[in-house]
Amino acid sequence: MIAIEGKLQAEMAARIRRLSRPMDPISTGVAAVLHRQTDVRAVLFDVYGTLFISGSGDIGTLQRTHAAQAATEALEAAGYHCRTAASGQAAADFFRDLMEEEHAGRRAAGVEFPEVDIRRIWHATVSRLLATGEISGDLQEVRLLRLAVEYECRVNPVWPMPGLKELIAALAGKGVILGLISNAQFMTPLLFDAFLGGSPAELGLRDELCIYSFRHGVGKPAVDLYEQARDVLRDIFRVESGEVLYLGNDMLNDVWGASRCGFRGVLFAGDRRSLRLRDEDERCRRAEPAAVVTALGQLPQLLE
Repeated sequence: MIAIEGKLQAEMAARIRRLSRPMDPISTGVAAVLHRQTDVRAVLFDVYGTLFISGSGDIGTLQRTHAAQAATEALEAAGYHCRTAASGQAAADFFRDLMEEEHAGRRAAGVEFPEVDIRRIWHATVSRLLATGEISGDLQEVRLLRLAVEYECRVNPVWPMPGLKELIAALAGKGVILGLISNAQFMTPLLFDAFLGGSPAELGLRDELCIYSFRHGVGKPAVDLYEQARDVLRDIFRVESGEVLYLGNDMLNDVWGASRCGFRGVLFAGDRRSLRLRDEDERCRRAEPAAVVTALGQLPQLLE
């Protein structure tokens, strides 16, 4: 697959920025619990709903309302021609069905928390649309990448959480090792270029600790993603699991998931759109966050 770098990276980041509009977090009404965290050498983050406000609450969430319009606009913006007024609806339906089919197939094969690579889903979707005559165009990879970005920006708008850039700079300045573990797609790293002016690595996050679900075929709370981070931290940085803090907005995916590797899970309760307490889940009732923060600026206070 084409590497997203150089001119293409800059172009797609600029497009994400152009399609995005400012959003403010919505208060959750949850109180912060700022227990001091000693001996923390590494901090890992969730992305959607934690570092970035997510209009739909998470990446890949299918917005049935407006999905057809979003698909029509995305196809046209990527250089495809919709032959009928119903082409966008067909695209949205094909996309949703293919996502569900792949998830179901992976679960049947024994993968508890499957993840897809959205690039394959769009390739299959456009192939169907071309075969049925719904659209005209081709399967050029760059065009498919543009289509994926155009659609995602419409169904899941994002904006940086207040204090994001300052948080990364503050922690990096303290010498804290930084990384990401995210249910993510190829466009996720581009959010940092689009809104913060640099790649995750350029901002101070370690490449080997930026772990995105689409690359591994599994999503959080699968322990595999956390185990990869644990192994990198131990083998490369000589950091033990108990010295790692993980910040995320989901009690299951983030706090419980991180705890299975011995990380300290801190709940981010800063935006009602994306806060997932999962009170009905027995695993979450047993999981106790090491702290609860309601704004990113509170995190460095925990480490002082």
